[in-house]
Amino acid sequence: MLVVFLFGCAYQTQTIQEVQTESVQVSLEIHSGEEKIADKVFIVEKGKTGFDFLKDSIELKFEEYPFGVFITDIEGVKADQTHYWALYINDSYSEKGIDQVILEKDMKIKFVLEEIQS
Repeated sequence: MLVVFLFGCAYQTQTIQEVQTESVQVSLEIHSGEEKIADKVFIVEKGKTGFDFLKDSIELKFEEYPFGVFITDIEGVKADQTHYWALYINDSYSEKGIDQVILEKDMKIKFVLEEIQS
């Protein structure tokens, strides 16, 4: 009986470690002007794109182009002709689109409705 107990503990420990390595924690913030629309934390499957994560997690409208995805509306807040949804990864302005961001480690994703600079 002791052998079964020890094997069961070892198996459970291995299973918990495997689950931890297959998921990442994603902090999501969404801002429109001074208003914080969302501030949530999710446990997400490792290797998913940021775009797939968003589609599964929040209300989202977008347009697809050959170069990637363009977010037009987040949680009912639409980007108009003079604003766009700026993407920040770990508090740095992202040079990639959300569809090119791979969730490989814990990260913070932030969208801010910003004015288009001419």
